[in-house]
Amino acid sequence: MNSLHMEIKDGLPRKARNGEFVALDVEMFQMSKPHRADGSFAVLSVAFGPTEIFQITDYTDIPEVLEALEDGVWVMQNALFDLRVLRRYADVSQRYIHDTMLIDMDLFGGWYSRFSLKNLARRWLGVVRRCRAAGDRGSQTGVRRRPAGQCRYLCLRLYRSRALRYRSRR
Repeated sequence: MNSLHMEIKDGLPRKARNGEFVALDVEMFQMSKPHRADGSFAVLSVAFGPTEIFQITDYTDIPEVLEALEDGVWVMQNALFDLRVLRRYADVSQRYIHDTMLIDMDLFGGWYSRFSLKNLARRWLGVVRRCRAAGDRGSQTGVRRRPAGQCRYLCLRLYRSRALRYRSRR
């Protein structure tokens, strides 16, 4: 796999062009159970491609960010989780979303039994990831700061979600 240089840009993301693919991913701290959107907000990552990446760490910016992305085509992995979180902080109307997990389940539900991002990246991109995001099952007392390498991991996760979509179109 080719190595990409990724850089997280400062500020809020630009306005999405009409029909432009935009990858979104939400991470939470201190969830009571994995995949339950009941913890505290950690970060919203937004990617317009493999190198144009933004990370929003202040939940009060979410309404403005989502408004800027309104014209884009949202791509998410397990969109149900991300939408539950986003709807805690902003009014998210019903819209068409490319959910890489649901697409893979629909196409290959009889062949595979697991559809996590880790499994999709391994199947479609040949990527083997051996680490978990810090804070997934972290301490229940206090917020843990993200290690420096974790931001890069989150950006890679967004990029791989989007790459799955492009690869499936070929």
